[in-house]
Amino acid sequence: MTQSLRSGEAKARKDYECDLCHLKILSGTKHYTHAVADDGTCVTWRYHLICESKTHDWDEDDFAPCLTGADFRHEYGITQEIIDGGQWTPQIDNPTLLKAEV
Repeated sequence: MTQSLRSGEAKARKDYECDLCHLKILSGTKHYTHAVADDGTCVTWRYHLICESKTHDWDEDDFAPCLTGADFRHEYGITQEIIDGGQWTPQIDNPTLLKAEV
């Protein structure tokens, strides 16, 4: 049985690869980590914050057959420029979700 050990934001101490888009997470960058243990094996997944935000409506089964890095980038409009701090416009079906509540 898979047991969640910890999850949340962290600051990268070295360069990593995002487990969703497969682009580089640079040292010093805030990113999302999720560590689990399963049958005595510990695994830590690391995601860019923007990539992790795409998974909020996923359930556990959505992670198992996860898209390839190239498919994930294409599906969600992720590019290296966006990861490096460029402007990003969410690909969203309902633009009213982008409006701030007052």
